[in-house]
Amino acid sequence: MITPPERAARRVFASLTLRQQDVVRQFLTQGLNMHDAILASNALGTGELRTPRDALREERCARDKRQAAEHEAAHLCVATAVGLDAKYATICPDGSGECGFSKGGTPIQLAATIMAPEIWINKFRRDAFPNGAKGLKGDHRALAIYDVFVMRKAMDLCIDVLRDRRAVILAAADRIEKFGFYVP
Repeated sequence: MITPPERAARRVFASLTLRQQDVVRQFLTQGLNMHDAILASNALGTGELRTPRDALREERCARDKRQAAEHEAAHLCVATAVGLDAKYATICPDGSGECGFSKGGTPIQLAATIMAPEIWINKFRRDAFPNGAKGLKGDHRALAIYDVFVMRKAMDLCIDVLRDRRAVILAAADRIEKFGFYVP
């Protein structure tokens, strides 16, 4: 039996142009019901039609922006926790980012701050980012100067800080994602 909402969605579908119906059908093949497929396609909106491919691209872009925000928030949080003067964290629309902090700390403090995003994403946020951390080339270059002793001590320090400050990092990442920057 067809429910009244489903009947209404079918009437709306019948009133759409052929192109709009084609895009709605693409969403239907992805498992959405008629109502949700019409909404997802933006067939009733004033903007461009949105295909499932567009939806996937938007989702990836949002996930990349979130990862960039959490990356910079991890740098910022660890820098502050280990006693470095953390000044700001920012992300750009292209997904790049920057965290400003004083470089005057010990090698262990600096290494812990630099390695923070990789540990944060790969160890503590694996569920949100199953493909692992991205955008680490600069961090890896910066870590290349440290010896094994410094790296081990820094990793232990970093893990302790990240474990204890999960809520702080997520809150900072929320602000970075929303505004593009955060100043503690």
